[in-house]
Amino acid sequence: MIRPVILLLVVLLTGCSAQPSGNRAAQSEKSWTPPAAGTLVAADSMKVVEDSLNNAYFSVQLRVSEGNSGRHSEAFRYDLHATWGKAVKDFQIIMPFHGERLKPLLRRGEGYRFYMGFIPGPEYGGDTSFHEYYRVDGHREYIHVRPMKGFNIEE
Repeated sequence: MIRPVILLLVVLLTGCSAQPSGNRAAQSEKSWTPPAAGTLVAADSMKVVEDSLNNAYFSVQLRVSEGNSGRHSEAFRYDLHATWGKAVKDFQIIMPFHGERLKPLLRRGEGYRFYMGFIPGPEYGGDTSFHEYYRVDGHREYIHVRPMKGFNIEE
């Protein structure tokens, strides 16, 4: 009796989460509109293997900064919050000028490293490659945030 109920439950749950492929294609072609200030837009974390005693993680979060409204000609800003166990680093990421519609993304690098970057998308010539913009490195005593490249976006 339990087996048919579990099977039915699995079928229902997988069917509800499925999205028609036509909708996915349409969503990927839409440009990104930044959400309200304070909204979490990207996050990732990894376990610090060397610190199993404290169950430590290296994590990075990106949130939309306050005061971005009306900045169409200026650089759009995101607040980066990184932690390595108890070490904390707060930093403000400034996107390229005229890049308010660039969606920020996080990608893992080698070791304890994350890359914050973006994929330009349809509004910026249709480029679909990931562009590294900042690098976040973690170590026992420090968290470093470094710019990787500069970008010039012309309108």
